[in-house]
Amino acid sequence: AARRRWGEGGDKRLKRGEEVVMQLYVQKPMLIARRKFDIRAFCLIASVKPLLVLSFSDFYLRRSCQVYSPSDLTDRSSHLTNICVQKHHYRFGEDNVWV
Repeated sequence: AARRRWGEGGDKRLKRGEEVVMQLYVQKPMLIARRKFDIRAFCLIASVKPLLVLSFSDFYLRRSCQVYSPSDLTDRSSHLTNICVQKHHYRFGEDNVWV
C-alpha cells in the first residue's frame, strides 16, 4: 500500500480516493546564506509548428526566512519558499524576494 510521511510523526496509510502530491525531497539542496531558495523564470510558447519560444529576461528569486535544517521537517519556513508560507514569519521582508 502507498504511504505518506508526516514529518517526525511517522507514516499514515493513504485513504482510497485521497488526493496527495508525492515527490522526492532533495536531501542536499543548494543554499544561499544557509537558506533554501527557488528561482522563477518565465517563457512563452508562441507556436509549436514551427516551434517559437520567447523567454523573458526578468526573473525573481525567493529565499526562505529560516536557516535550513534537515533535522526539523516540521518547520515549514525553512523548507518551503512559498510567499504564502514565508509572509507569516517574523523575519519576512524585502530581503526574501530578489528581483
